[in-house]
Amino acid sequence: MKPQHILPLGAVLLLSFSVIGGPVISETDFTRNGKVMNFDYRAKGFGTFHGFLPKNWHENGAAWKKSDATTKIVKDPSGDYLKFSVSGKGSQYFTPLPKLKKNCPYRLTAVIRNKGDKPGSVILRAGKPYKVWQTLPVPVSQEWQTLTRTFQFTEEPDPTITLFLLLNGNGETDVRSIRLEEVGPLPPSSAKK
Repeated sequence: MKPQHILPLGAVLLLSFSVIGGPVISETDFTRNGKVMNFDYRAKGFGTFHGFLPKNWHENGAAWKKSDATTKIVKDPSGDYLKFSVSGKGSQYFTPLPKLKKNCPYRLTAVIRNKGDKPGSVILRAGKPYKVWQTLPVPVSQEWQTLTRTFQFTEEPDPTITLFLLLNGNGETDVRSIRLEEVGPLPPSSAKK
């Protein structure tokens, strides 16, 4: 009798792991644990940024783009969020990641509402020379979206891969969270570089 119970228990544990996920690599609630920053590069012919960013996130655009961006935390009964307001040539933000692994399945998830005039994206990008390793498109929408991409690297990933939020257009984008985690085995069609 006991051997018969082992197989169902193993299947339940495997299913639980695939639903819950593995270790979290990076998880950000965009309304917590941060500080207000202020950058003004107009004297050099570029842009500005003023507002809150979560801990370990950095603004990356005002010093070299003609863009003005602000953020503010919005309290909402359905869930607080960080509102990005961008005018000009777009805006981008990043947080560092630990070294990622080859042949390890990952899931990237963003809870976001892009009310701007162009699609945005969440990307995994390596340093110089720049290379985009993964892209999670963020379409324009007046509604909240939970966007997910599952992937794995078929070659050794660059140790400088960083997580970026790219806001390419003008307007407002609201962000609740961005998460990168390890997951269970992927079907063969999902395994991409």
